[in-house]
Amino acid sequence: NMEYSFFDMNCSIGGKNVLVPGVCYEKDSVKKTLESINVKRAFCSHNGAALNGDFESNRMLNKEIGNDQFFLPSYTLIVNNGKENAVEEFEKILKEDNVKLMNINNLIQGYSLDLFTMSDYFDVMDSLSLCVNIPFGCVSDGWLDEVLSCYKNMNIILNGYGFTNRINVRKLMKKHNNFILD
Repeated sequence: NMEYSFFDMNCSIGGKNVLVPGVCYEKDSVKKTLESINVKRAFCSHNGAALNGDFESNRMLNKEIGNDQFFLPSYTLIVNNGKENAVEEFEKILKEDNVKLMNINNLIQGYSLDLFTMSDYFDVMDSLSLCVNIPFGCVSDGWLDEVLSCYKNMNIILNGYGFTNRINVRKLMKKHNNFILD
């Protein structure tokens, strides 16, 4: 009997285009199913946001979630270096939409995660104390150590790490309180 505090929905709400027999994707049905296994809150993300490269794909979650406090929006980081005031717009949207978790997958969109390029975005995420979900293949141990050291209020969740990297990951976990494995 597992007890979950949070659960990542990954496009489950409103996923009517991927029909599975016996599965209902309406918000209330999803919530009822999660509550039946003791889930207290659920993060919801829209995987299409990374492919579309705009915040409107992230924000469409709010139409489905509404004011239901059971669900928390989890946005995909959209980096737009060519847009004027992109970081200010980024911060404004995160505050307006009460985002608590940011998904980063730079390999899909093709931007660099080096601190010179990303420091303004990381400053915003750190000031808002966001959790940041990053796939293992997108980052190195050295990058993780540097970011975790610089941004103490930002919690990084590393997912998909390999068995061969367990020693380095353990070292990082012992060194940083703001590092979590998924």
